[in-house]
Amino acid sequence: MIDPAALIGTWKFTRDGVPAFIHFSGTQAFDYLQDGNSRQLLRLWYSLEQPAQIRFRNHPHENGWTCTIKTDGNILTITGDELETTCTRAHTHEIPAWFIEQIVNA
Repeated sequence: MIDPAALIGTWKFTRDGVPAFIHFSGTQAFDYLQDGNSRQLLRLWYSLEQPAQIRFRNHPHENGWTCTIKTDGNILTITGDELETTCTRAHTHEIPAWFIEQIVNA
């Protein structure tokens, strides 16, 4: 099973050809939806399951959906039914201020 501490922090990846970010805390993941200059924070609850799965939920008590997950140092791979996302650890200077602000205010 993946060490939960290995997920915590902000990861960067590419979505639709542009940089994107996902942040993991101990029990929640923060992503966002973007339409032009408008951004909406997306809060997901998650739990790690055996052997290498993560269960995301829109609300804490929903069944949600699972993805396979793999970490290899500073690389995180999340694979769903139709998409594989490869993330790398984001450096502090790479994380947009608006993303940090929205997480703090969530």
